[in-house]
Amino acid sequence: YDELPAAVVDKAKLLVLDHVGCMIAGSTSRGARQLTPYLARTDSGGPSTVFGTPQRFHPANAAHANGHSASMLSLDDSYVLFGHPGNSIIPAALAVAEEVDSSGKALIAAIVGGYEMSLRLGTAMRATEDHNRKVNGLATWQIFGACTAASLLHRFSAGQIADAYGLTPMHAPLPFGRKFMSRPICFLKNNYGWANKGAITAVDLIREGFH
Repeated sequence: YDELPAAVVDKAKLLVLDHVGCMIAGSTSRGARQLTPYLARTDSGGPSTVFGTPQRFHPANAAHANGHSASMLSLDDSYVLFGHPGNSIIPAALAVAEEVDSSGKALIAAIVGGYEMSLRLGTAMRATEDHNRKVNGLATWQIFGACTAASLLHRFSAGQIADAYGLTPMHAPLPFGRKFMSRPICFLKNNYGWANKGAITAVDLIREGFH
């Protein structure tokens, strides 16, 4: 945190506020009202806030619900080349931060790390326009941003982070962009919620001794 430029810290704080607003607003949408009750039936309770509701879930399920809600109105941040990067970083970071009772500085550092990983990887994996017309997806690679944020909040070693990166793609959604374009629209939308959940699941498995 102490090595981050002040402008980066300020931007990260603004992005957190923006996403909390998107989560609360999106929690009233049809898509969120379909998903959150399902998650509640599969969750026995936990430390992490489900924004827009009085509920608390396990971090993986809270991040799933919050990431889904944040994308519903398409008001979350966007990147000039592709997608909405913060939606697969900030929900995971907030959910895990509550679990570990993180400091604000550690939370911001983890979020910045998530953006760094997600956007660099997304840029490197950017397909040709011809390929994108045939098949594309966003949460597939964005899951690594959530993994990075969760790993940093759990204070993983470099080796543990590498192992988490190895397990994370096993939980990544397949490219599904054509489904998103179908009508009537699928209310899973970009499926960023699952990217958050899959990343936290991978990180939790590392904590249990997987590698």
